[in-house]
Amino acid sequence: MRSITYWNRLEVRPRSSNVANALSARIRDPLWMLTRQWQFGEFQGEDAAAPAYVQIGTTEGRVLGWRQDEQTIAPVRNGSPLEPLIVREDFTPDLASRVEVGQLFATFLADAGVPELEPDFRRAYSVTAPSDQELATSPDRESVRFRQFVAGRAIDGLALCRAARNAATGLPAEPNVDLPKQEAVRQALERLDGWIKDVWGRLFYRRCVRMEARSTRV
Repeated sequence: MRSITYWNRLEVRPRSSNVANALSARIRDPLWMLTRQWQFGEFQGEDAAAPAYVQIGTTEGRVLGWRQDEQTIAPVRNGSPLEPLIVREDFTPDLASRVEVGQLFATFLADAGVPELEPDFRRAYSVTAPSDQELATSPDRESVRFRQFVAGRAIDGLALCRAARNAATGLPAEPNVDLPKQEAVRQALERLDGWIKDVWGRLFYRRCVRMEARSTRV
């Protein structure tokens, strides 16, 4: 049986390389869509379902504390959020913090007009180099290499802050500063004290400057 088959092929002919208009799916006649909803009765819908029966019994109480470990319970004050107590971690200044504070103090000395005193403070509050055994056995290779690099080149800023704090209104015992330059050093130490309090907070400051070295000072 003979037949004639016709094939029709529809192809798009884009007039632009931008497909934003096609993807935006714009509505040319929003009123038409509203009228179709009206014709199909969509505006007559009602929530005619019956509500389910629910009975709830509750009790409430105040959190008195939370257990830090198997034996210690930390009390919780009324209205205090739990997140700062549970999530926070005790801060231990690392070597990068010590070097950062030392570099900042060197900048303050230069601003006070006594940059020549920076080597004296670097010798008095130096970062010691790691031993050969530490270089060979330390699991944190990057930290040990950083300590090896800054040894003798940077001021241990937090050790300097502790010394200045212990000296109260006077200057630290080391290094020996000439009388005409003492006021400039005092200004630099006051700026450093204020920077730590403003940037790291007063609680952080008290922990740092009063912290006893747990091991040999680095």
